[in-house]
Amino acid sequence: MAVVPKKLLDSNNDDVVIVAGTDFDIVFTLTKNGGSTLDVTGGTVTCSIRAEGRNSNVISDHAVAITTAASGIVTLSILDTESSALISPSLGSPLDTVLHLADVKLLEADLNIRNFGPFSFGVRRPIT
Repeated sequence: MAVVPKKLLDSNNDDVVIVAGTDFDIVFTLTKNGGSTLDVTGGTVTCSIRAEGRNSNVISDHAVAITTAASGIVTLSILDTESSALISPSLGSPLDTVLHLADVKLLEADLNIRNFGPFSFGVRRPIT
C-alpha cells in the first residue's frame, strides 16, 4: 500500500510553500496513533528531505530541535543556503512549485525508532 503524504498547512490552513533562498522553520507536534502527544524526552529527532517522489534520493538530512519535549513539539530549521538547494533550476515561472517530502524520525531514549510522515510541502523560486 502506498503511503500518502500528509500536507503541511500554515495557520490559515493553506499549503506550506517555501521560497528558496530564505530561512524557514516548520514546527511539528509528534503524536501517537490515537492522536495524543508523544513525550520525546531523551530522544533525538531527525528529518530527511526528498524531492517529488517517495523513491527520490535524499536531498538533505537535518537535526530537528526538540522545542517542548513533554508535548512532542519539535522544530525543523532550514537556513537560506539549504533552502536554495531544494529548488530545481529548470522551473519555469517563479510561481511554479516543486513538491518535497519531509520524513521525520524519532530515536527514542530506549533506541526504538518511530517514523512520522512523510509530510509534503512546496518550494518555489523567489520572485525577482
